[in-house]
Amino acid sequence: MNGDPGDWFNSHFAIAFPIFFAGLWLLVTTALGMMSGWYGLMRRYPNVREEPLLKLRGQSGRIGMVQVNGILTLSACPSGLRVAMWPIFSPFGRPFFVPWDEIRTSRGAPAFWPTARLAFGSSFGTHLRLPLITWQRLALAAGRPTGPLVTNAALARGLVVIWLAMTALAGCFFYFGPRLLGAEPGLPAVLAFGFPTVMLAIGNALHYFRHRWPSEPR
Repeated sequence: MNGDPGDWFNSHFAIAFPIFFAGLWLLVTTALGMMSGWYGLMRRYPNVREEPLLKLRGQSGRIGMVQVNGILTLSACPSGLRVAMWPIFSPFGRPFFVPWDEIRTSRGAPAFWPTARLAFGSSFGTHLRLPLITWQRLALAAGRPTGPLVTNAALARGLVVIWLAMTALAGCFFYFGPRLLGAEPGLPAVLAFGFPTVMLAIGNALHYFRHRWPSEPR
């Protein structure tokens, strides 16, 4: 190929860009799968065909070093926990199935947003961190010990605390950031604080309805 590669890319943009994007997407998702330990888990705990007692879609958590938001599918089955991810975000990542006896749980902090840390096996280092209420819904469906239950009210209070903190940080960034850089007059306070207030409120509301107890156990 003669000439500038940039000129060739521009002239064949409609073909080259999708190929470039697909290759980059595969590279990034594969790297994240390796960093998270997902590939090791699916080799150690191959999937088992078993009907779930409870399936929760669109869940969030942290697996290894990687945070995943709204793309996990968690299934509580009679003999174990199935963890899957939307295929588009993990083209080479198959679901894995961990027997209940292989899962050790501990509770994490902070108090306003309690989490459950799931360690798999006796010596395998990768762990999965979930909102505590999500883990309790799964464990309760399978008849496993859950500890004191997180209520919907406690979940809502935690999300309000997170919403206030993130709104304050985002508003200060948008309001004071341009002024510190000398960009006068900068964003008005109504816009700088109002936009993140509304957007974060919507996001946290969706999070609440996705993770709450549909019917709180008594």
